[in-house]
Amino acid sequence: MSATVAKIQDYAVIGDGRSGALISNRGSIDWLCWPRFDSASIFAALVDPQIGGAWSIRPAQGSNFSRRYITRRTLSKQRSPTHPTKLSSPI
Repeated sequence: MSATVAKIQDYAVIGDGRSGALISNRGSIDWLCWPRFDSASIFAALVDPQIGGAWSIRPAQGSNFSRRYITRRTLSKQRSPTHPTKLSSPI
């Protein structure tokens, strides 16, 4: 994992009303408290990129994602200009 953390504006929130995760524009989950918002964090790279932990799934080659929230929906749509597949995450 990279020792650098994305800027806060480069994160999107996904969640189910009981918990939420911060997903960076690089495709990594850098913050997650599970199973509730007041639980201890599982991934905390946002706070400590060296030992905080993160999880990611992304193309092997470097890629940037664009992301937007869909109006009146609890969906975040992510798209990579180099990989045309669209990813939708319920939030």
